[in-house]
Amino acid sequence: MLCTVKDIDGNTIAGAEVDIWETDSKGFYDVQYSDRSGPDGRAILTSDGSGAFWFKAILPVPYPIPHDGPVGKLLKQLGRHPYRPSHMHFMFKKDGFDPLIT
Repeated sequence: MLCTVKDIDGNTIAGAEVDIWETDSKGFYDVQYSDRSGPDGRAILTSDGSGAFWFKAILPVPYPIPHDGPVGKLLKQLGRHPYRPSHMHFMFKKDGFDPLIT
């Protein structure tokens, strides 16, 4: 992924902290494994002088939300499946700007 951090006027933002996380190829986050001793599928980067940052990652996969109990009943009534679309999370921080979490 090659990304650029910009403000609402399209100006690049250098020195923004970018916290990124995603699931593994099975749809699980690292914190869902009891035998993990450290982070996996995560990174904290800083945008360069032109607001750019880059990284390599696996292609995100869809994964199900818990669908037993009341949520499962609601999904069934709505005719919906329990899968979230493939996605990655980003959190941006920079002094002088509001934090942004996607």
